[in-house]
Amino acid sequence: MLYLGIDPDLEKNGVAIWDSKARKIIELKCQDFFDTINTIVKVKRAGGTVIIEGGWLNAPGNFHKFAGSAAAGEKIAKNVGENHAIGKLLEAYCKKFNVPYLVVKPKKGNKTTNDLIFKNSGWEGRSNQEMRDAAGLVIGK
Repeated sequence: MLYLGIDPDLEKNGVAIWDSKARKIIELKCQDFFDTINTIVKVKRAGGTVIIEGGWLNAPGNFHKFAGSAAAGEKIAKNVGENHAIGKLLEAYCKKFNVPYLVVKPKKGNKTTNDLIFKNSGWEGRSNQEMRDAAGLVIGK
């Protein structure tokens, strides 16, 4: 069984494919929206499940408190909103085309580290935070 973890982002989504039979990550990368759709199709054809990180499930944030200025807070809020929109579009795609999927609330303050990826997944390549977040959604399924 394949599990596709997606950490939505306007520019590049973090994408991880976990093979539950082999107990390892077989793909870990960043993809634009359209390549992510193609990956969803591939996983659906293999009988897999998509897991999307649903940041919009969190309570609304007060970005102006942490940004230092109103303009910086507005930029952060805009970027967060755009990422949420991408996640919602991926969810809508899964619904429309009967792709098995789950939307999960992000784990608060618990960023996945390289050590966790290497230790628990068999992955030996490079990764960035978006990829690690995607992997954290599916490792161990």
